[in-house]
Amino acid sequence: MLKLVEIFPYSRYGVVVGIKWVGEDNASEDELVDYIAKIMVVSGLKLIARKSLNTVRELTEERSRR
Repeated sequence: MLKLVEIFPYSRYGVVVGIKWVGEDNASEDELVDYIAKIMVVSGLKLIARKSLNTVRELTEERSRR
């Protein structure tokens, strides 16, 4: 995916590519987030939340799961 974004940058073509994961689930959540962040940086995309994000609640819930 990262190679595709480098070849066909979003800012030039205006195309968004969606990915459906069909392979093994062998990447950690942190690895996946890091990779998606790299794709976004290279493509010039910015993160847009569909609903407001309550970071305090999210962190509290994440900590309680550990």
